[in-house]
Amino acid sequence: MSPSAHRTGRPRSAEADRAILGATRAALVELGWAKLTLGDVAARAGVAKTTLYRRWASKCELVVDAIAAVFDEHLEATDRGSLHADVEAVVIRLGHCWSAPRRAPR
Repeated sequence: MSPSAHRTGRPRSAEADRAILGATRAALVELGWAKLTLGDVAARAGVAKTTLYRRWASKCELVVDAIAAVFDEHLEATDRGSLHADVEAVVIRLGHCWSAPRRAPR
């Protein structure tokens, strides 16, 4: 194993990642982009702010990953014959996902 492939320290917690991404989405909905801070996300997720900075270089990267996780969990891309139809289907499903009653975080 090359030195660059070897990681030191504790392995990353998938549970912490889920908590962070969920907290990011909740903060984004409640506070909006401008008021969302990594400190607020860390407090909501119950992790240290340094945990966020180890995983994401910026607020933008964190928010992109949090939104992308929604696509991974709830949206399945299907081929409807054209890019327009594919994008329309994803947007409609995303709207349904966001308008659904909130569930307790997993």
